[in-house]
Amino acid sequence: MSDFILNDNQHVTLTIALTDASNNVVRGNQLDAGSVTATFADGSEFTAVVSTDQNTVLVTANGNLTKDDVLTVAGSLNGVALTPGTLAFDEDTSTATTVNLTAGTPVNN
Repeated sequence: MSDFILNDNQHVTLTIALTDASNNVVRGNQLDAGSVTATFADGSEFTAVVSTDQNTVLVTANGNLTKDDVLTVAGSLNGVALTPGTLAFDEDTSTATTVNLTAGTPVNN
């Protein structure tokens, strides 16, 4: 699976779902209160915030371009830690808005 790409000026909401060993969605279970965590391997390119109901995670790009930063979301059900979910993210540039100039080294005429 390829990485999820966010531009440096974007955010996305991820929905948390529980699945069984066959990867089928299990409905009706609620993760233990306060057990859900969302962390990136390199914590500076993105911010991840778990909603108060623990059903979603808001991921926001922080403006630092990167490839393959992995988000890990963990939680427990009835006191038992579940296998964490992971998703790799890339942060890319947004649409150009400015012409930037860089001077070279001056030389004699």
